[in-house]
Amino acid sequence: INLRSTMLTVKFAVFLPLATMVFLASVSGLADSPASPDLVRADYEGTLGSNRIQMTLLVQHGKLISPSHYFYQKDRTDIPLSGTTGTTLILIEPSGSTFTLKFKGNGNKEDHSVTLGDRVGLLGTWTGNDGMTYPVALGVLFVGPAPAEPSNCHCPE
Repeated sequence: INLRSTMLTVKFAVFLPLATMVFLASVSGLADSPASPDLVRADYEGTLGSNRIQMTLLVQHGKLISPSHYFYQKDRTDIPLSGTTGTTLILIEPSGSTFTLKFKGNGNKEDHSVTLGDRVGLLGTWTGNDGMTYPVALGVLFVGPAPAEPSNCHCPE
C-alpha cells in the first residue's frame, strides 16, 4: 500500500465534500449568512471536446464575479467568463460562446437527487458563437474561500 496515495485519498474524501458544500451554498445564494465566506473560489480541470481546459470560478453572494475565467492547457491564455449561477451554471465568453453546466455527483452521473456533499465536478456543453456544440466534463481541483486578491488572471474587465 502506498502511504502517500492513501493519505491523499483520505484528505480528499474528507475535504472535498465539505468544500463542495461551501461552494454550492454560495452559488445557490445561501452564503449570505455572516458565518459563510463572502468570496468562494472553485478551480476545475477537464475537457471541452477533446481539448484539456482549466476553469476558475469566483462567486460572491451567489453571483459569478470577475476574474472568473478558463483557459486551454495548450496555450494558457485566460478567457474571461461572466454569467449566472444556480443549479445550472450559464457562463458566457466575450465572444458570445456559452457553457451550460450542471453539477456532477459521485458515480459519474448527473442526478439532482445527489446530496450536496457528493458533488465532484461539472458536466454540460460549450456552444460556440457559430452554433457548434461540444461536451464539457470538469472535475474539482479546489473549492474554498478565495483570498483577498483572488487570482492572477489577466482578464480584461
